[in-house]
Amino acid sequence: MHIKKDHIIQMVNASMTICISAALKNMLTKNKFLVEYNYIIIIKVQMIPLYFRVESFLKNRILSGQLEPASKLPTEDELIHHFGVSRITIRNALSHLEKEGLIVRHRSKGSFVSEKIPMKKQFIFTSEVRDLISDAKKYQTKPLSIHTEKVGNTKVPKVINEFFTLTNEDEICSIKRIRQSNNIPIYYIENFMASDVARHLTLKDLAEKPLLEILKKRIGLTIGRGEMYIEAIPADSDIASIIQCETFDPLFFVQIFYWFPNGDPFEVVNRYVRADYFKYRVELDPKGFESV
Repeated sequence: MHIKKDHIIQMVNASMTICISAALKNMLTKNKFLVEYNYIIIIKVQMIPLYFRVESFLKNRILSGQLEPASKLPTEDELIHHFGVSRITIRNALSHLEKEGLIVRHRSKGSFVSEKIPMKKQFIFTSEVRDLISDAKKYQTKPLSIHTEKVGNTKVPKVINEFFTLTNEDEICSIKRIRQSNNIPIYYIENFMASDVARHLTLKDLAEKPLLEILKKRIGLTIGRGEMYIEAIPADSDIASIIQCETFDPLFFVQIFYWFPNGDPFEVVNRYVRADYFKYRVELDPKGFESV
């Protein structure tokens, strides 16, 4: 394996720049002071452990196949030289990789990539409402709350205001829950809708069935149309604590908008999905290929 020290430093710096830019953009939309949040962001970046950066780099090379099963890793001294970090940092990174089953360590021989790499199950998302409902049934759902809050207190006040034609002082009903697999949080989900619709939901309902299925059976809900948007964002401290990842870890932010058949807005859905469990599938229509 050939790892250049400047490569890992450039990669980490680039990753941080993207995360900080995204976080600043997010925070500035809430009309906060740049200086205040610039200080907070710098502190958070410094708190990202060095061992975690090394671990992430090696894990990616293992899972991508760049480091083959049973192949030997560089020695601790070689890794220290390549990454420019301390011995304890390297040992912590290797210890985490060993706990995940990605490597095996032998005192006299060194560290090796596991012969059988434990692969995390990636959950495939599509853009069909039917598949979204079906997908929800693959998980255990842990409902967190159903409550009304001011739009200005949500994570996406601008989006909610524009979609429902509200202001930051208006109230919206918020439904929050976690989807898990084998007790591992996969993603955190928020739904925002009018209270007169949300009053038909209970935490017990949400633990057992998908939200759309509940409302369809209970009030005859029909959906006119929907739109989905996907983007990569860094995990803020609140989301990180909920889905058990590190602050600034990459997440996929899946945002869905639904309208009633008459064109009125129904709900905004925010899904914060751990990147290591996410895969998106799109069927490509070959129509028109002949004319290319």
